[in-house]
Amino acid sequence: MARGFLGGRAVLVVGSYQGVIWIWDLVNEKTLAGPFAGVPDETQLWFGKKQAPSANPITNAVAIGDVGGGAVVAAAVAGRVHLYDAETGAVLLGPAASATVVVAVALGEFHGRAILVTGSLGGVLAVWDVNTGQRIAAVTLDSEITGVWKVHGTDSVAARDKTGRLLVFDLVGNA
Repeated sequence: MARGFLGGRAVLVVGSYQGVIWIWDLVNEKTLAGPFAGVPDETQLWFGKKQAPSANPITNAVAIGDVGGGAVVAAAVAGRVHLYDAETGAVLLGPAASATVVVAVALGEFHGRAILVTGSLGGVLAVWDVNTGQRIAAVTLDSEITGVWKVHGTDSVAARDKTGRLLVFDLVGNA
């Protein structure tokens, strides 16, 4: 889940078991946008029957942020990053993060550029330009990443690993 604003309204972005994203109006307690991604007409689950991992993609993380005057939703679904226009649900160009299993996402701004921060099971913390999909920075940690953030008011990004450590990286300096 992620909290944010859409058209001046306080919203909650949630992801479902099947990779579907919804935006809820927190004041009126109603769906504002969604579903983003395909919603199956019917889902049947049978005890003892195995399904391929891609049959029910899990949403690991969601984020909402302002990109060029419009709201964007980022989602880590089934290890991949998906970007959506929060108003229309249109699919946007995402990063080429095919070599890692992404489980954490955050949106922010760095020196006037809209950025996407991703974290992976393999410990890769990456920063992407949202408008071009190009990676602009990356570091590999010694542990699986469980959460990422753009630190507000700074040139830093942060990552939490599976041991609970919070690591902060300055995008400008050498820290």
